[in-house]
Formats: sequence, C-alpha cells, structure tokens
Amino acid sequence: MQPSPPLSWMLNPAYLTPVQQCIAVLELLQSMCMSPMDLLVTSLGSDPAYKTYQDGFYRGSGLDHFLNTVEADKRGSKRLREWMKHRAISMVLEIVDNEVNELRDEFQMSVEQVTPSFLLNFNLKKQVV
Repeated sequence: MQPSPPLSWMLNPAYLTPVQQCIAVLELLQSMCMSPMDLLVTSLGSDPAYKTYQDGFYRGSGLDHFLNTVEADKRGSKRLREWMKHRAISMVLEIVDNEVNELRDEFQMSVEQVTPSFLLNFNLKKQVV
C-alpha cells in the first residue's frame, strides 16, 4: 500500500518497511516539486536553520557512505571521476609544492660546498633518500 504523498508525514514509520519509508519521503518531495538532490543541496547550504542536519551529515560516516554509494554505481562513478579529475590534479600539485618548499632549505648548497671531495663521495641513497 503506497501512502498518498501529501499525507505521508501522517504515517507512523513503525508500521512501514525502510523501503516504504523512503518511497513515502520521495513521493512527498515530488509532491512539493523537489528532487532528493534539491533537498540535499539545500540542507547542506549556508542557511543556519540546517546546521543540525549538516553536523550529522559531516560528523559520522554519512558523507563516506554517500560517496561510496555514488562510486559503486557505474553512472555515478563516471560523473564523480569527471568532477574529481581537475580537483585531484590541483590537490596533488599543491601537496608536492608544499613538500618541496619545506625541503628547499635542506637541499640548497653554496658553490663552496660542492668540492671535488664532496662529488667523489656523494651517494644518492645515503644523502638524499
């Protein structure tokens, strides 16, 4: 038995299966001309009225579970990878740049330090790695 969308909120969830609960919520959203994505994007927006819901979403494993679910779907995985591609490249470049900048002072030598003895005894594995 499918609840009528406008009255879905009046049903006692204890008498519904998880699938029926989800369908009731989806039908209610549809009756309000909203998609599940509209609800998600709006409730994760900057309006302080949604703070409690945002905290719950970000605090636990909800975001991980959501992203894993998207990635498990062939279509979702493709879209997620397209979205991540340039962001991942930027992130890797930023991390490498920060690491290089942190090590810059350690790897700089003056010309006076580069002696024939230093060059003859230099061992990449011992002195760099």
